[in-house]
Amino acid sequence: MQNDGLPITGSRPHARPARDQLSELLADLVKRTPDMLQALLASGDGIKLAHTMDVDEADNLAALISPMYGLVRAQFAGAEGGVRQIVAEHDAGCLFISSAGVQSRNEELVGTLLAVVTAPQADAGQVAFEMGRFIKSLEDHLLVGARRNLVSGDGL
Repeated sequence: MQNDGLPITGSRPHARPARDQLSELLADLVKRTPDMLQALLASGDGIKLAHTMDVDEADNLAALISPMYGLVRAQFAGAEGGVRQIVAEHDAGCLFISSAGVQSRNEELVGTLLAVVTAPQADAGQVAFEMGRFIKSLEDHLLVGARRNLVSGDGL
């Protein structure tokens, strides 16, 4: 059996969970972008995948951005292309939401959303650039399995 030069020890090497790795990448995004405060990666149906904020904040933001994105996407349903970014401005800062995993034609997969929260003085162009760079670097890894609706009587 091929082992790619790794010693066979009878157990798998300890790998960090993918969510931890994504959270570290998000933390790096926040650190390198001036005035970016927090970041969240969520499935298109509102489930947090990775984040730089506390768990409750991440759950709330994930649940918020999915319908926001859906409303904007519905507004442009007849237009070619897709929603690239939504920006909400507030005196306390801005919320940027971007599509992070290309929406697949495969119904078994859904795209992901990247949301970042910034300070009010953040440079919107720089934030958008860094978000785009982050998404481009991970694009192939940002599709997730769709949740299925369970029909009554399925034994659950």
